[in-house]
Amino acid sequence: MALTRKQWNNIIILASAAMIGTLTLLHNKTEKVPEGALPLFDQHTALQQLQLGDYTLIHEDNHWRCMPSFDQCQTWRQAWHQLRISPIASPTLSDDQHERLTIIVKQSPQPLQWRYYIADGLLQSASGQWYKIPPSLQHSLLPSRLTQK
Repeated sequence: MALTRKQWNNIIILASAAMIGTLTLLHNKTEKVPEGALPLFDQHTALQQLQLGDYTLIHEDNHWRCMPSFDQCQTWRQAWHQLRISPIASPTLSDDQHERLTIIVKQSPQPLQWRYYIADGLLQSASGQWYKIPPSLQHSLLPSRLTQK
């Protein structure tokens, strides 16, 4: 039995409404930062330097710079400054690939070594604690050149 033009139009309208509803639901679930999320950096642990792979963000002479230099340096800096994380129990990882993340904060003489599991949006501290990065904050935590590799 062939469908009439009106039936096809109704199918298209219903499919479009379902797609809009699905995308709205996904947007609402991933856009918000969870209530229990804590800032990674605050006044007592101010970020001084961050190294991720071959990229370094350094605070010198009251301004920030990236090495090597790239266009989105200030966006990258802002993303790390505003980062909020949630403590979690030991997660299951999709793979064992991680980037070494070195963070130097103002009050600490020793750099903090973290593992950044990019694919899963997870941070693991040197003491073995796990933290989840909200999906809405993950996209800007990598330098644009690192994501193009």
